[in-house]
Parts: sequence; C-alpha cells; structure tokens
Amino acid sequence: MATCKTLGWVIFLPCLFLGVGLHSTLAQSSANFAITKDVLDAGGVSSLSTNYALEDCLGQPSPGGTSVSSSFVLSAGYLATVATNVVLAMNLPPGWSWISFNVQPPDLAVEKVMASMTHLVIMVNGAGQFYIPNVINAIGNVDVKQGYKVYCDAADQLTFQGTVVPEKTPIPLTAGWNFVAYLPAIAISPETALNSVLQDLAIVKDDQGKFFIPGVIDDLGSMRPKEGYKFYMRRASTLVYP
Repeated sequence: MATCKTLGWVIFLPCLFLGVGLHSTLAQSSANFAITKDVLDAGGVSSLSTNYALEDCLGQPSPGGTSVSSSFVLSAGYLATVATNVVLAMNLPPGWSWISFNVQPPDLAVEKVMASMTHLVIMVNGAGQFYIPNVINAIGNVDVKQGYKVYCDAADQLTFQGTVVPEKTPIPLTAGWNFVAYLPAIAISPETALNSVLQDLAIVKDDQGKFFIPGVIDDLGSMRPKEGYKFYMRRASTLVYP
C-alpha cells in the first residue's frame, strides 16, 4: 500500500483501492502531518470546507475520528474525505419542549439557528439564560453539547443545514443538574447510552416527566435524537456516548 512521503513541503497520498488522493501543503511533526491547504475528493474537486472526516485506509487501530478545526493531523494510512452537509428537521408541538442538536450549523448564533421558526416564544439554556426573538438574546451562540427548553405558541418546525456532530464528542458534566444534548443518530437505552457516567449519575429526566435511575428504574425506555435531557450528577464526570 502507498505511504506518505514528503518532497519539500508538498505531499501526495494515494489510496489506490478507493481512487482518492490528498494534495496539500503541510507542516511535518514526526510521523504525523498537519493538513493546512487543499483536499481533493474522489472527483478531483478541491474542497474549501474546514470539516473533514477521517476514514480507515490502511487498517489503523482508531479509524473514524473527525476534526472541526481549520486543520487536522493526518496520521499515515488515513484517508480524509469532506464531511457532507445534512439537514436537521425538528417538529415541535405547542408548549414546552426540551431539545438538542446533533447537527452543527455553520453559524452558531442562536438567532440564525432558530431562524426557521415562526412560533418560537422563548428559548432557555441550562444556566437560565434565554432568547426571545427580536427582544433579547442572552444565549449568544448555541452549544451542541447542551440541551435547551423552547416554548412555542403553535406547532412549528425547526430546520437548518450543517455537519453531523461526532456522537463520541466528550460532554463535561458538573456535580448537580446539567442540561445535556443527545448526540447519537439512533435511539439507545439509557443504560447503554450513559454507560460512561453510570457510577456518578443519580437521575435523568425528559420533558414528559419520565426518568431513569441507574440500577433502580428505567421509565425512559430509550433516549432519542433531538431530545434534551436533565442529568443530576453526584460528582463531576465526562459523558461519552457509545
């Protein structure tokens, strides 16, 4: 199989069985290389996106990582492909709903994220900061690791385009109450989804009043995409979804 070789400051890495190559100006750091310029997709088109997904090309032990910075470190044997845009669509009923985002929009400003909604009255984060369209904005930017409460005066739909948030993105949790996003793309039982914090978790609640207490009761059944959940933690921990 092909390996990375440098000629001055230029690299070309062919991945023969996939028909994709990388061409970039790079900075060398031992066996790793930081891509700072163009990436060519399978059709030979140069991508200007700053989001890249890493796929396993030569049997590396930890494939599938994703970087959302303006550059990322490419280890020998990985193929970089441009992350594609997806559409998040969320139907919201009248009244209160707890929501979260597993898609990250290009502009995180709350007024941009919620712009498709015409019946949004108020949006509140876990710290009690709120956003009232065209009146007050104490939230600023949305955080895809957090949950939010929204109140609609009629049924509404939230839609926007963005890139998928890696479901294994670490979510720091403090002792006490936390308003938490659900990042996986599919529904998972709370015992499985929250395995990384079960020892420190006291209770999880949803917006329907259902709850999960580890080893005691599971009223939730499953945790679902686009839902926000309130966690009470006995001590600080870090949630990583499976």
